[in-house]
Amino acid sequence: MKTRKAFEIETSFESADLVLIPVPWSATVSYGGGTEKGPNLIRTASNYLDFFNSFLACSYNHKIYFEENDPDIESLNKKTLAYVKQLDKQNYSECIENINKASQSLLDWIYKKSKNIFQKDKIPALVGGDHSISEGLLSFLGDRYKGDYGILHLDAHADLRKAYQGFTHSHASVMYNVLNLKNAPRKLIQVAVRDLCEAEYKKIQKDKRISCYFDKELYKRIFEGEKWSLICQEIISHLPDKVYVSLDVDALSWNYAPNTGTPVPGGLSFNQILYLLEEIKRQNKKLISFDVVETSPGKNEQDFAEWNGNVSARLIYYLSGLALCSYNKIN
Repeated sequence: MKTRKAFEIETSFESADLVLIPVPWSATVSYGGGTEKGPNLIRTASNYLDFFNSFLACSYNHKIYFEENDPDIESLNKKTLAYVKQLDKQNYSECIENINKASQSLLDWIYKKSKNIFQKDKIPALVGGDHSISEGLLSFLGDRYKGDYGILHLDAHADLRKAYQGFTHSHASVMYNVLNLKNAPRKLIQVAVRDLCEAEYKKIQKDKRISCYFDKELYKRIFEGEKWSLICQEIISHLPDKVYVSLDVDALSWNYAPNTGTPVPGGLSFNQILYLLEEIKRQNKKLISFDVVETSPGKNEQDFAEWNGNVSARLIYYLSGLALCSYNKIN
């Protein structure tokens, strides 16, 4: 029985209740790179945490299996990045077509892998990798629950572009694509958004499935005396009983994720995010799965690399506990 060490415990796939799928993917990044290194960065950092969760009053690291990077996906990422580098030189249309085909192949792989894990009575979750990867798991969950779920989307960006730089499965288009799935979610709640284009803003205003808590408006409410606890209650109350969390680490203030690919001034503190996530349990909603994406060591891996991995590993451990609790795997 093969075991993998993560979160300081040697765990086998067979004995685990939650499986973290690492997706070393950076093919659609548009600014800073390195997200393909995120999963290994997080896996390493995961072994240096304390594992008692005071909110859930337990430890659950023995229930988490963190898979190895798939070499075929690593190879596909490298091949796709080569096409990206050729975009400004020659055969632009052909390169775009090849990138989009590769992205679709990745999403198909994630769909099938997630389905296989779920069929074995385990919770699949994603560790990125750029944000485009979320579409694969959300496509499966949409089919599994016939769209009867909602997404809590924590991000500096709305990710509602129809396409970006010609990429139809871009990190900047992931929520647009998810809302256009055959079994799309009932609700998309966006939190901490502070960078978007006019078309995205118009879509937010027009699509009744979307509720966006813009970063500036959140802080205006806080500055004027409103309690974060009441704001969190409001945010989570808009979600249906089944909830998926998509957490782009650039939702955090820069000092928590300094190497993420597209940082934006502003954002939430680490503790604000934890409190918001805990509200899912306080309102007795079920966390069906999650992703944590856009973690990167940066170009100079000596600068903040371990810090980025540390913060993301803690978020993943917290989300894992909430998901395990939702499925009655703990407590």
